[in-house]
Amino acid sequence: MISMDSRTKAFAFPVTSNFSASIVTVHPSGMREIHWRPTSDEWTFFIKKQGRATLFTAPDAATTFDYMAGDVGYFPQSNSHYVENTGDEDLMFLEVLHAPQFTGMTLGQWIASTPRQFVTHTLNLDDGTLSQVKTEKQCVVAGSTSD
Repeated sequence: MISMDSRTKAFAFPVTSNFSASIVTVHPSGMREIHWRPTSDEWTFFIKKQGRATLFTAPDAATTFDYMAGDVGYFPQSNSHYVENTGDEDLMFLEVLHAPQFTGMTLGQWIASTPRQFVTHTLNLDDGTLSQVKTEKQCVVAGSTSD
């Protein structure tokens, strides 16, 4: 078992070499950061409570779905997506990959690892905004506790 942070646990299954999974808990008003899987499709099984997922399909399409415990979501390989907690209790879901290792790329991680001049020019972001992007992977991002 590999601990990604206190709310996300990733697992590889020794009985099979081509599946891996992560259990994710998202607190109220938080979200699973925008991310994509470069090596596998992702199947998500919603275990507890409710959430909303948005899937971005290049070059210009986005689809949003509401989920509740017992639902299954599917995110094609390389399509970025995020899951937000829309309830007032912890949202828990299982992400499953058809891959021997649990891998993925978050938007923050990609921006932080791309040359700053390229990001500034392409996304029209100033240095102040870019300096707030964390270089370490944030699987779950806390929401605001103020109204």
